[in-house]
Order: sequence, then C-alpha cells, then structure tokens
Amino acid sequence: MYKVIEIAERVSAVANLVKIDGRVSWVPPDVTGFEPYYTYLVESDETLLVIDPGMVVHWPAVHAAIEERLAGRRLMVFNTRSELECIASLGRLMDSFDNVQTITSCPLNPFDLMHRKQPQRMHPPSAYVGFGESLQDFGFAHLHSLRPVIKMLGTSWLYDSRGKVLFSTDCFGGDFLATPDEPLVRTTLEGAPDKAQLRATMLAKFDWLENADTELLRRFWDGLFDQIDVEVIAPTHGRIQSGKLVASQVLNDYSDALLGPVGKSAERVTVERPDPIN
Repeated sequence: MYKVIEIAERVSAVANLVKIDGRVSWVPPDVTGFEPYYTYLVESDETLLVIDPGMVVHWPAVHAAIEERLAGRRLMVFNTRSELECIASLGRLMDSFDNVQTITSCPLNPFDLMHRKQPQRMHPPSAYVGFGESLQDFGFAHLHSLRPVIKMLGTSWLYDSRGKVLFSTDCFGGDFLATPDEPLVRTTLEGAPDKAQLRATMLAKFDWLENADTELLRRFWDGLFDQIDVEVIAPTHGRIQSGKLVASQVLNDYSDALLGPVGKSAERVTVERPDPIN
C-alpha cells in the first residue's frame, strides 16, 4: 500500500512502507518498526520531474503516481545516487514512457546503470548538472544541485529554494515509524529520535565518520547550511521532517551527534554556488 503526500508547493512524495527486519545494512541492527521509502515528484506547467524512481518492488506505485500526474507533460528524472534504492526502477521507467530526459550530477551516465527490455523507446542523451548549478535549463530554476557534506559513491543533494526543501538522499533518514499508522511527516519535535539514534543510523551507512576529521567536516557543514534555508528535509528513506523549527532542530541534532559541539574558531568552507539561491 502506498501513499502520495504533498510536502511543499508542487512537490509530492510517493511513499511505500517497509517493515524493518534486519536485512537492510543502513539501519542499525537493534532498530524495529517501519521505514518509509520515497520517490519525489516535482511539477511545473510543462514538466513532471521524478527524483529517484526507487526500488523495483515499489515501481507499480511509482508508475501509477506518474501516470496519474503526468497529464501530457514532459517527463524528466533526476537520480541523486548510483545505488539501487534510488535507481533500480530506472530501466522500467524508461521502458514505460517515451522521450524521457535524464539528469544527474553523478559521474556515471544513467544509461549505463540500467537494463532495458524495450530499447526501441527513444530518449535524449542524459544531461549533466554540476554542483552549485540550477536546473533552469529544464524548467526548474528553483532546483539546485548541491555537493553533499556526507556521502558515499557518486551522490548529490537537491535543494528547492521555492519550497525550501532539501532532498538529502541517504542522509538525515534516522527517524523511523513504530507502527504503519504513524505520520510519514514529522511536524513536531515531540517523540523525535535522540542524538544517539541519529548517530547510530548515520554510522550504519557512513562508517568512515568514526575516524573522520570532524573539524574539517564542520567547516563544510556550516559553509553549506549558512547558504540555504531548510524547512523540509526529504530523504530517500526515513521520516520526512517539516517546518522551520523542526528542520532546524533536526539538523542541529545531527550536527551535534556527528560532528560534536560547535567550535568557536571554525572557519566556513565555501561550497560551489555560483549563483545566489533564492
């Protein structure tokens, strides 16, 4: 069973719940409950943009949501990471629709990451967007590709300056559901996971953080988040965080959990952003 929920202006999440059973490496082994997985849909008058078509098991839900909303518009897809929970359904998407424009900030061409059953369906070459650049050429001037502070492999974040949404892919997803009936979006800090859980969840995926130079990471972290105003944190999996107060506190909690207290003399590192994000 899936749900489609609106998380910002013309931004929706196609959500599928997965019972946590110890088989997923990025969830700590002592965690129980349910983990939401998302594919995001961003709309303009002319285009429907799919952010990460997701797992094959969830493709029927994602396919249905796309067909319901496409309404004759151009279809585009942006992959934030070259990992299966983001791109496993990419071949199915390309086999289901014509003239799909793929966009990425990752070093690997999306066409090299999928197996297609219907190669006769024609699509334009994939387009590359560098870190700090917007998707203005594709009708989404308010979407900006960002270099992640924390990542594995080829990864990018997207930032929606209109809705103040950070599409954080495999970061900031450590808020799980105890039951399938709980909200998919956190709008209050009541019952939020503590810093120990946030740290454990991030280390399950990014184990290199244990030995990282956190002073350097802090400078990159502050250099990025000083430049963007985040009111919605939209990860690939884990509960969505919504509201200025909630998003700000959650980012602070992750920062404290991973990087330690703020240093008094920390110098910000400027990240790629050639044009103002507004």
